Amino acid sequence: MNRFLLSVLAATCLVANQSSAAQLPRKAAELVIKSPSGMETLLSKYKGKVVALEFILTTCSHCQQSCKILTKMHHEFGSQGFTPVAVAINDMAHMYVTDFIKNLGISFPVGWQLRDSALVFLQHSEMETMMMPQLAFIDREGMIRAQFAGNDPFFVDDVKQEANMRTQIKALLLPVAKKAAAVATPVPAPKKKG
Repeated sequence: MNRFLLSVLAATCLVANQSSAAQLPRKAAELVIKSPSGMETLLSKYKGKVVALEFILTTCSHCQQSCKILTKMHHEFGSQGFTPVAVAINDMAHMYVTDFIKNLGISFPVGWQLRDSALVFLQHSEMETMMMPQLAFIDREGMIRAQFAGNDPFFVDDVKQEANMRTQIKALLLPVAKKAAAVATPVPAPKKKG
């Protein structure tokens, strides 16, 4: 009997773990991002751009480091249609966002939202611990193509994290780069016979 209960429990845990994984790719749900000044911006405003949407805690050192790397990526790839957006979800986040931006020299939009909104957006179970930061890469059509939690090997160290971000961003920008290269390549003039 004990073996039976253990196997049922193991199977239940396995199914629960599989069902809690976020579906990828998927259409990015609409998200209202609130600014410290009270303005609200819809995530859909960024459609047509490649977006790195990062849910953070303003007091989390990993989140702070990740935002610094995203600032660097923003400077490097912003002119190609890339924009990071950070959303603080810690308690009283609206009180900390302004100082977070100022202290870290963030060059991209940072707002706040309630934790429950992040859970829904990320398809993250309320029953599981949410490891921070949480990062979703969204293509120009508004599809989430990749999603990483703070305990993922994606974030293993600063050097690899930066390389991993660069790889994701370049991959999502690539189709536009190929089209631009094709348009920019001059067609040779036909040779004259004669």
